This record gives sequence, C-alpha cells and structure tokens, in this order.
Amino acid sequence: KEVPVCVKDFRMSDEPCGAAVGAGYFGFTQTIEDHIVKNTSGHLAQPSCKTVKELYGTAKGKTAIICGSGRSILESAPLIPDVGTPDHEDFVVFALNNAGKALGTRKVDYLFALDFSSRIEWYPEEIRGLPIVLSFNCPDVMVDRFKTRHYFASPLPGDKGLREKYGWLDIGSIATYTCMHMAYKMGVKRIVFVGHEF
Repeated sequence: KEVPVCVKDFRMSDEPCGAAVGAGYFGFTQTIEDHIVKNTSGHLAQPSCKTVKELYGTAKGKTAIICGSGRSILESAPLIPDVGTPDHEDFVVFALNNAGKALGTRKVDYLFALDFSSRIEWYPEEIRGLPIVLSFNCPDVMVDRFKTRHYFASPLPGDKGLREKYGWLDIGSIATYTCMHMAYKMGVKRIVFVGHEF
C-alpha cells in the first residue's frame, strides 16, 4: 500500500504530521522494511551518534543554500563563498546527494542524505571529513565513512522513540524537501536552491 507524501506548512506546528501506513512497521513492502531495519540497527550500534536537535537554531538569520546535483551546480559553484571567509558567514550550505562532488570541502557546511537509496559513491573520500545530516535508514556503511553524523528520525509512527531522542525532519520523496525543514529548524531567514533541475 502506498504511503502518501505529507506536505505541510512547517510554521504551523512542531509536531510530526500523520501518515497513513500500509503493510509493515514503516508502511513499506517487507523487503524495503527489512533493509530499513538493518540500516537503523547498524547506525544505532555506534556510540558516536549526534542529533539534528544539536543543530536547531544554529543558523538564525542566515541564508541557506541547498545544492542539488543538477548540471547547473557547476555554473553556480563559483558564486558560493568559501567556508571560513567573511562572505560565507551569512550562509549555511547543504550539499544533497552527490552535489558534494562538484562543490568540494571549500563550499559546503553539511552533506545531506535522505534514505536507503543514498549511494556511498556519491561521497568520495575527499569530502568525507564534512559533517553529514542523515536519517537512520541510510546505508549503514556510512557509519565508517563519516566521523560527524547528525541523525534525524521521520514522522512515521515507527520512529517515535528515535524522534524524541534525536529530533525529526518531515519527509517527502526527495532530499530537497527534508533539507528545507532542516534549514527551517536551524532558523534561516531565506533559502536559495541551486542545482535543482527536476
């Protein structure tokens, strides 16, 4: 049974939205559910889990730049100020999926991965020193690749315990949607999208 995408105005409430859940714990087919449970267990087995709660309010008044991996990212990259420079102080930059390959460590504050469809090859060795924001159902091999991992839970019923401890982000079918909620919870005043050719 299909799980409907939950769309809401983030300003209205800080409570997770309801989602109709079909077969299984998370509402996915058994094969996908098994994959999610395995990945979640792999992440939770590590003592170095950080939370997205630690990031709430840390970018008050800044502009978030959410970078997708569309071809225009190559044209936009030179316009993003380098991390550590005075021009970068007013921004927080997220690289979604394999956008980090194009931007490198000089432009990005946080990498971002949404779910089990994330691929480790999107994150080459040279950018793995950056902090990453990710869900518990991302591939558990990411544990060994990233030292600083900020985890978020989903608003689905099966994530209630994780939500209370780690914080949560609303989910849609693309990382951009969830990263927008991250930016909102960090307190940004505006969001700019680059590299988003859908």
